[in-house]
Amino acid sequence: MLKTLKLINLFIIACVIGLGCGENQDLKPTLPQASKEQDTELKEAPDFTLETLDGELVSLKSASGKVVLLDFWASWCPPCRAEMPHIQKLHNEFKDKGVVIYGINNEDPVKVKRFLETNKYTLAVLSDKDSSVATSYDVSGYPTLVIIGKDGRINENLVGYQEEELLRNKIENLLKH
Repeated sequence: MLKTLKLINLFIIACVIGLGCGENQDLKPTLPQASKEQDTELKEAPDFTLETLDGELVSLKSASGKVVLLDFWASWCPPCRAEMPHIQKLHNEFKDKGVVIYGINNEDPVKVKRFLETNKYTLAVLSDKDSSVATSYDVSGYPTLVIIGKDGRINENLVGYQEEELLRNKIENLLKH
């Protein structure tokens, strides 16, 4: 009986990690969307200006000419929490190589700051209080990762948990072009 309960719990955990989180904090399956690279013409990334958790204004235009990874996430989202160490590692690896990584979150900034400090995350997180930026990027669930090329065009829109190596490869490919 105990073995059966352990197996059920492992199955539930595996399912939760494999799911993305909807905006209404409901768990729903989300699969990576088709790459925007398949389109013949890539969409220009909508510009925005948001505040960091320290109150500094940051615009997408300030990263012009760089590869940008936008990570739309929430602290209550299990796949987001599982993915965050990868995002931090990529931030550390590429921050001086022409790549900017922004976490974008719509939760209470005090709560988000506490979460980041507790977990020793140092990447810049921008506060999208009214979710207007998430809306302009068609975010339908968390996590959603948007990768923007040096030309300011969206190259990837990935929904759900992503492996670190996949993200690294996509970033490195865009740095070459």
